[in-house]
Amino acid sequence: MTSITSTPTFSLAYLEAMRSVKYQLVAGTSFLVWDIILTFPGEREYIWRMRRYLFKWFYFYFRYFLLAVQIFHLAISPGLSSGQTPDSLCIIWYRYIVFIAQVSISMIDTILVIRVYALFNRNRQIGVFLGSLILLESGLAVIHMVKCPAVEYLEACFLLKPHNDLANAHTIVVMTVQSILMGMFIFKQVVGVRLGWGRTPLLSFLVKDATSNYIAVFLLCSTTLAFLGFDDQRAIAVFYWSTPLYSAVGCRLILNMERFARRCLPDEEIMLTSHITL
Repeated sequence: MTSITSTPTFSLAYLEAMRSVKYQLVAGTSFLVWDIILTFPGEREYIWRMRRYLFKWFYFYFRYFLLAVQIFHLAISPGLSSGQTPDSLCIIWYRYIVFIAQVSISMIDTILVIRVYALFNRNRQIGVFLGSLILLESGLAVIHMVKCPAVEYLEACFLLKPHNDLANAHTIVVMTVQSILMGMFIFKQVVGVRLGWGRTPLLSFLVKDATSNYIAVFLLCSTTLAFLGFDDQRAIAVFYWSTPLYSAVGCRLILNMERFARRCLPDEEIMLTSHITL
């Protein structure tokens, strides 16, 4: 654990790692702003007039709350990298990182779970199973937050070192849940093709949307595991990228579905609800 002094001095390796992570933070923020500009016409056309308020609020969380979170990261980074942050605040910062990441991925999971649940004709056993997956993932995140009485960091708590065992387990569970959901979409499409309805525009759209989400989350989780495996001091950069990536993925899941519903199924209320019919 690094001791805090009034005039901290940093090693060259730390300064290089800190500069690299700050560049990643700025790059992630730029990506998020670019994505907001890119999707704003669709947001104005489809989201602002949505009648399904739950997912409207989901969209605003992904789009604007996570933007505020990313700006907060930019604002607080000088203080966290000063070397004068108390250990107690470093622990709070670590728990905050886990909390924000889990809330975002749980909301993405919820959107996908509702779609899968609808595709399986609102089967109660499927619903309980999928709900259990989200609870398992969230429960592990809580354990991850609670079981960090001491946080290691490299010279300043801007470069936190994740608790490897808990971080690995948490990341693997996230990947597993995403893989199960993706597998269920593919299974439904394969069965549908055999029965003659698997190439319907709705099912093809849902599988394509789920695939895009899966690739993004899988790459993010794989990068996390790689940083942890090599004990790289820049591992925290993955979190600064997770916020803009979850924002882009979550917004597109909602925006794409609403656009599809308006253009292809104008008479059906299918927006992310169990009213999806095939």
